[in-house]
Amino acid sequence: MLKLFVTTKEKILHVALELFNNKGYNEVGVREIARALHMSPGNLSYHFSKKEDIFFELMKKYSQNNDRLFEGFLGNEVTLKGFLSLMRNMLKAQYKHRGLLLAHGFIRSEIKNEDRLNYSGTSGRRTQGLAEILYQLQIANQINASKEDTEFLMGFLRLFGRFSIQEAFFQHKTRKESEVVRYYIKMLSKQMSLFATKKGLASIGEFEENMG
Repeated sequence: MLKLFVTTKEKILHVALELFNNKGYNEVGVREIARALHMSPGNLSYHFSKKEDIFFELMKKYSQNNDRLFEGFLGNEVTLKGFLSLMRNMLKAQYKHRGLLLAHGFIRSEIKNEDRLNYSGTSGRRTQGLAEILYQLQIANQINASKEDTEFLMGFLRLFGRFSIQEAFFQHKTRKESEVVRYYIKMLSKQMSLFATKKGLASIGEFEENMG
């Protein structure tokens, strides 16, 4: 099915992301993106003056999507089933943007220098969001975690969120989305079950039944 784009800018972002995912961010240049779009590099520069601008725009949209996912979760009934669904959707978003998230050298350089990604701000929001989620899961009698347990879960979830996609493609660069998401969400489900109440275990069971 042919994908329709509202604007040329949207089309550029879509094609560039596909190239980054397939070849790696560092292996794709502006000329290759322009060639894939059947336009001249000059016409492409009218919308994005350099490749890094495409990267930042895609990362901005990725971050905004994650914000919506967090807000959607907290706006509904808080359950472990809902939490696992949230994390599954975030893993899918990571997979969709893997070409960006695997650009380790460029990201490290950005954080160290200008940090146009606002890594510290985004990281802070995510940490606050996870803390609120764990608190709400406690209130909803979905988990039973001491202060020490909660600190452990916070650390685990931060690592899970930041590095799952990197670990997934460390050795296997062509893994399918279904394979990656299923593997890591089952790992997370097992981890959360260690702190789940009886009610929470039933909620996890519901999620796993729907997952198949």
